Amino acid sequence: MGLAYLGLLWMSVKRFSRNAQSVFQTIFGFFIRLALIGISLLSIAKWFHFQGVLFYLLGFFIVKKIVQRKNYGYHS
Repeated sequence: MGLAYLGLLWMSVKRFSRNAQSVFQTIFGFFIRLALIGISLLSIAKWFHFQGVLFYLLGFFIVKKIVQRKNYGYHS
């Protein structure tokens, strides 16, 4: 899920500099990414309870740290 989120974020940032309507696309992309994470968290919480949510978040942050360390253009 972390790869999907960060991949969509990367595509959104790349598109931001090319388009005149990029603000709407960026806002739409934000809500798509937010919905992706929200739906995933709810489904994991339903089926795997608290432990599943912790593993989900742990995996998300591990992928974020890997991307930051590889210096793919995503910082913070």
